[in-house]
Amino acid sequence: MDSVPFAEAPLKVSLYFMIMRMRLMFGLVIVVLYMWVSLSSLSYSRSLMLSSGLITLLMVYSLLFYGVTSTAGVLLGWSGMGFVTGLSMFVRCSSVGRVSMLWVMCVSVMSTYMLLVFVSRCSFDIDDLGLFLDVPYCVSSLMYLLVPVLIKSLCFPFSMWLIMAMRGSSYISGLVHSCTVVFGGYYLIALLRLYAVLSSSLFPLLSILMVSSLSLHSCLLLYSSSRKLVLGYGTCISVNASFSLLVWDPSYGLLYGIFQGFLKGYLFSVYGCSSSPIVLAVSMFSLSIPGSLLYRLEAPFSLGFTGHSWLLWLSTLYIYVCMSFTLSKSYDSVNRSVVMNEVSTFILGLGLLLMFVTWSRVEGGALGFA
Repeated sequence: MDSVPFAEAPLKVSLYFMIMRMRLMFGLVIVVLYMWVSLSSLSYSRSLMLSSGLITLLMVYSLLFYGVTSTAGVLLGWSGMGFVTGLSMFVRCSSVGRVSMLWVMCVSVMSTYMLLVFVSRCSFDIDDLGLFLDVPYCVSSLMYLLVPVLIKSLCFPFSMWLIMAMRGSSYISGLVHSCTVVFGGYYLIALLRLYAVLSSSLFPLLSILMVSSLSLHSCLLLYSSSRKLVLGYGTCISVNASFSLLVWDPSYGLLYGIFQGFLKGYLFSVYGCSSSPIVLAVSMFSLSIPGSLLYRLEAPFSLGFTGHSWLLWLSTLYIYVCMSFTLSKSYDSVNRSVVMNEVSTFILGLGLLLMFVTWSRVEGGALGFA
């Protein structure tokens, strides 16, 4: 009776140390790439890149030598990664080039790596590796996790390249950016839940991380005067909010990300990058505050997903129209017919997206999202 556990124990320990070695090697490779790109970009802002490089080294040190055995170290590394990303991302990616795209890919892969380390650190220990590696071969199980990591990591630099390449059409580029990032996170979380890596008990912890980052970027957005940083902080707010909602309800998070793409693209196409940070901050919270309250409201009668969504979208559409007309009075260059044209386009896209996501929610019931 005791021979089977005794035989499985060395295998679990060997798998545990193999995963630790892979983490160490992967982290060192990313650090080397990041340092090389940072040193090659000192001509942009020497003090900025040196400070971000120092914070990154501290973050990786806490992750590799302390965070593996301590949740506090992982949280420290996650905070450092968010700070470095928000500080230097939109300074480095001022033009389309190989070095700038490599830098964005390094940052994106590192952030995804931090997320997976945090999830794996909190969701299983040595005795629970059977859930994590519940497939015939260890190599195939690691490939299952490698695929969503690459998809989520490459979605961000791909959408950043689209934003930089499509400067004349900020409406389309903003929509594509939000959709690619949210779809990447949707696929990542679906794979993690499918293979029993992401436990439901971790949802509050993961949301706290995302909401804290969202609050930090919101404060930076309000006090920023640079047009490039305003766009960057607004994007970080949108992505963090959509990911924090994805772990609770994937369909709602997906709708939020798509709505942010429409709204942000609309603002930058109509008002341009000269709009004030306060206006953009209000637009970023136009869905998160009333939408979350309405969606989680305990109604006296039973409402399905469609009923909740229509309440959500009616409230946000009302805010959208009021904000548009309020801003049109403040800016002389904005024509009200343009505003109504954008609103009608938004309503048309809303119906199609709602039908698609409602259908995907029904079809995705087998993944535990119902």
